[in-house]
Amino acid sequence: MDVKDWCLKLLTGRLVPNHDPSFDGIMLFASLCMEAIWIERNLIIHNKEGRDAESINRSLMVQMQNYLQALSTNQALDQSIPMQVIWVSPPPPCWIKVNVNTTVRDEKAMGATVARDTHSRTLATRTAIC
Repeated sequence: MDVKDWCLKLLTGRLVPNHDPSFDGIMLFASLCMEAIWIERNLIIHNKEGRDAESINRSLMVQMQNYLQALSTNQALDQSIPMQVIWVSPPPPCWIKVNVNTTVRDEKAMGATVARDTHSRTLATRTAIC
């Protein structure tokens, strides 16, 4: 099965049934993976250094967690919330953990900060581009 067939089966519900509770999560993750591949492709085409596999995976896990958290706030309380992917260890009780990441390119730099509580819930985020 090639990528085109796989995508077609995924979109039509033949790979994972549309009514399956995990379908939305699978579609979200597939979309994030496609976006990551597209970004890396563009970096290579424009002679920029691509990211290593670990960085790409970390980025996917953070994006997935952020999307799931955003989606879960719009769901009714009696619905089951998809399990969030957590790739950072939570801080001790009564502490807040702040993760900072920066990227520097020739023309621009970007910084991002995420604050999480003991349950790894996102309390605040901040990004800046210079």
